[in-house]
Amino acid sequence: MNSKDCCNYCGKGYTRKTSLQRHVLLCEIVHKTKREKICDQEETTDIPSRQQLYQIIQELAIKYHTQQQQIEEMQKWIQIKKRKMNLIEWLETNHPQSLPFQIWMKTIQVQEKHIDLLMAETIVQTITCILRDNLQPEKGKPFAAFSQKANTIYIFDESQQWQTFFSENYLLLIKQIHSRILRELCEWRNKHLKEIAENEKISEIYNKTVMKLMGLNFNQDSTALSKIRTNLYQYVKIEIKQTVELDFS
Repeated sequence: MNSKDCCNYCGKGYTRKTSLQRHVLLCEIVHKTKREKICDQEETTDIPSRQQLYQIIQELAIKYHTQQQQIEEMQKWIQIKKRKMNLIEWLETNHPQSLPFQIWMKTIQVQEKHIDLLMAETIVQTITCILRDNLQPEKGKPFAAFSQKANTIYIFDESQQWQTFFSENYLLLIKQIHSRILRELCEWRNKHLKEIAENEKISEIYNKTVMKLMGLNFNQDSTALSKIRTNLYQYVKIEIKQTVELDFS
């Protein structure tokens, strides 16, 4: 095994003396204190010879070449391991076809069981349940969401493209569901007119249910609407597992 000579400044070992000498010339400059550098500037007798300058340039050239190779390797790794991709592009590549949001919205069904739920629970729980019941796999899903992009929902629209689910479309959806609930509640009332008239408890339940429904605030900053949207996001979101790292935007 070859013995190594080491640099007194950084401890790096070299098997060849010429390589060590070339390294020491540069390392000495790097490791000198501020005071030593000032003194060197004042003492012209310590200016390196042409041979020493040539050796320093050689050492710098070797270091530069090594660093360039390392940078090029890192860039190759980055290009392989990380590439930018926004989620709409991912959807268009992996799910180019789905049920358009506008068509799906016309098929939403509200049933008597949802009226029963509204009587027992909140409007938020009721609308969330209606959304889930109408988003079963066999019916198709016009929505997409990802755990990598919190609280952002995408819809597949009539133009056969994925787009962000903006508040205008969301309010349209909630109003559509609200209208269907109201229609189903009216049908429930017509079927139970006698009980409502004769039974005080049933009459009270019905009146409270009407108040729950009509009390829904359609403002964009509504707490109820925000909770429903969050519940929808949680229901439809998936996690993309890739062998590459994606920059989600």
